[in-house]
Amino acid sequence: MSWLRNCIATPLAGQNRGVYWVTPSGFPVTHEYRIPAQKRVRTPLGRIAWPRDDVPGRRLLLAKQSSALAPNIIHSLDAAHLALAVQSLRGAGVESIAVVHDSYAVHARYVDVLRRVLRETFVQVHSEDLLRNLWSCARQTTGLLLKSPPKPAAPLNISDVLKSEYMFS
Repeated sequence: MSWLRNCIATPLAGQNRGVYWVTPSGFPVTHEYRIPAQKRVRTPLGRIAWPRDDVPGRRLLLAKQSSALAPNIIHSLDAAHLALAVQSLRGAGVESIAVVHDSYAVHARYVDVLRRVLRETFVQVHSEDLLRNLWSCARQTTGLLLKSPPKPAAPLNISDVLKSEYMFS
């Protein structure tokens, strides 16, 4: 989290640039919290104001950029997992799928397929070097020299998830 804050979000925000990445499902994400602009109109009932996003040159909110990056990356990975799982379930012949955030439901006869697909797509999403991908994207889009991502503290064999009986319940 501190690397994301100090080595990605803050240097880019200092250049008034947001953070951009592509999730493992191929969805492009732009992370920008800008100072809101408002359009104000006087009416017979009083003044009305509404937000506008089409005003160029609005500065980034540094604190919000820095504090929200890690949670937004995690949310984007959860969404990528969901999208890949639903695609894979459809490919396996499951037609009735219910999802809410990170809760999945299928007809009882497809529960074993769901359990297998959730593990496989989880491994697919988390097998990528996500921090290195984010760092590369930030360097390519900005040209800034950014500190490379830290090495993991301990080795993790993500494919062990495939053998986990209780990864999802």
